[in-house]
Parts: sequence; C-alpha cells; structure tokens
Amino acid sequence: MFRQGFTSRRPTNSIQSKASPTSTAGFVGPTHSGPLVLPSAPLTGLAEFEQTYGGSQLMQFEDASPMPNFMWHAARAFFENGGIRLYVSRVFSPGARSNSDGRRPTAADYAGALDPTTNSKTALLAFEEVDEISTIAAPGATFGCQHNSSDGRSILNLLIIHAERMRYCIAVLDSSDGQDPDAVQAFRANFNSRYATLYYPWVTVRHPSTGASLNLPPSGFIAGIYARTDLTRGASKSPANEVINLAIGLETILDDTQQSILNPLGINTLRFFPDRGYLVWGVRTVSSDSEWKYVAIRRYLAYLEHSIDNGTQWVVFEPNGEPLWANVRQTISVSFPTSGAVAP
Repeated sequence: MFRQGFTSRRPTNSIQSKASPTSTAGFVGPTHSGPLVLPSAPLTGLAEFEQTYGGSQLMQFEDASPMPNFMWHAARAFFENGGIRLYVSRVFSPGARSNSDGRRPTAADYAGALDPTTNSKTALLAFEEVDEISTIAAPGATFGCQHNSSDGRSILNLLIIHAERMRYCIAVLDSSDGQDPDAVQAFRANFNSRYATLYYPWVTVRHPSTGASLNLPPSGFIAGIYARTDLTRGASKSPANEVINLAIGLETILDDTQQSILNPLGINTLRFFPDRGYLVWGVRTVSSDSEWKYVAIRRYLAYLEHSIDNGTQWVVFEPNGEPLWANVRQTISVSFPTSGAVAP
C-alpha cells in the first residue's frame, strides 16, 4: 500500500555506475567491402576491421586516381594510439566496373539515408543509433581539398551537424593534404562550432606492407589519443602534449611563430620537438564563443551531462517536489565530488 509522504531513495552511486564512456569513436567513409548498415558491436582491433572491411590496398575509384585506403590507415592509427572501441559506417557509391570501388563518395553519400523498407540507416545517419559514440571523423574526406573544395567542406559540416544534434559527441576535423599555413587559415574560416575541433598538418607514416612513407589525415591518430587520454587520465585532461604513435614525420614542420598565429584561430597543430618526438600541440575547438574555447571543457561537460542523463532516468515517474530534487542533487554531488573526476 502506498504510504503518504514516502519518497524512494536511490543509491548515491546510481549515476557513477551508469557513467557514459568517452573513448568510443565512429569513422565514416569508403572501404573495400563490408555492410552498409552499422554493425551492432564496435571493432576492438585492426584485425576485426580487416575481416569486415578489407585490407590496406589502394582505393580504386572510377572518377579519381588510386588513393590510399584512408579508412584502414585511420583504424590502424586509432588502435595504435590507444583506441579500443571503434564503429565504422561504410560509404559506398556503386560503379560500372566490377574491379572498382565505385565513384568517390560525395557529401550526399556521407550524409546517408533511411531505407523505408528495412528501416535501416546508412553512412553518417547510422551513427544516430549508437549512443556511446563520443568522437566522430571522416578520414580522407578532405583529400585533394587543398584549395578549399566545397565537397570537402560540406562533409566536415555534416560531421558538425551530427555532433551538435547528438549533443554528447565531438567532431574531429581534418585539414587537407598539401595545405600551407595560409591555406589552412582560409579553410578554418568555414567552421564555427563548440562541437568540433580541427587539426593540422597531416601525419607522415611508413606503410607497414610496402615500407613507403605516406601522409595521412590526423583524425585517426587524434581519436586514438582522445581515447588513450580518457582511459589513463580522464576526460577532464586536455588531449595535448601527447605523443603521436606511428608518426615518422609531418607533412609541414611548423615553428613557434606559425604556432602563435594558428593556435588563437582554433587550429590545433601537430609539432615536432627534438628529444620529445611528434606531439599534439593544440587543445581548441573551432568555436567563436570564448566559453567553449577548449576541447577538454567541451568533452568533460559532455561526459558529465551524458552520465547524469543516463543515471537519472529513474526520476521520470517520481513525484515532483523538493524531496526528489534533494535526492537528485545528492546523487550528483556524490557521483562527481570534484571537477577532476576521472571518466571511464
């Protein structure tokens, strides 16, 4: 029998037990093979990526010269830099020749669609079904966009729109290959969001099969470094001054003067320092709002908000009043006693 004045008491660790992970990434882009619908479980290693989406062979698009398999390289960079959970949403544009990977996908292909017959979503739209993704990227989408091509910009803006809609996600934007500091400043001017961050320049690695050096977009490395930092230090730690595993060089070597120009603009640089190696040397979003200037603030608050959202679902049908409010306040204060709480 219901007793008047009775208020249920929830465990004070109910939010902490439902803490939202911040280390899961989602990559969207073309691969050699694989399903067009999003798998139900994330990948946990490069071997799983290869089993589902193919190996490191060049992508053979009908309307473009052969290019590196940026999705494979991004997955490798992600796992080598500390990533442990990765969702891949394959973008595919059918071609006329059976030995090709179709035409190079456009922004419309990256946006994805809903199949009304199966109620399944494709490409970027499919990520709406995965609540745990906290970092998204489109590795290789800016390849060949040195001169600010509209399609590359459109794909990155799709990432931003998705991150803003999902609320607890941040988009890692790649500069283009071949951009000098002046060109990347012009490129950066196209974006303004507290849910996105831009990295420059591209990272030089050695291909594990051929031994040749090639330049790769930063997003795969950065997403892995985000995960590594979160798992070792927590989401409140700025993901900077961190070593870029696999790097043997950078497409452009920047000095302190160039850094001082790019950093205030929200262009996060990758730098080389003698005796220290190749490091992430920037922590800013592309927001014009000074309150959302830093990546760590955006990501840590997303972690808090998401965890509180998940951990307070029980309040929906509770009697509204001061006892409930006090219970929620106590639960939150116990779960997150300090601003430096470590995310899982």
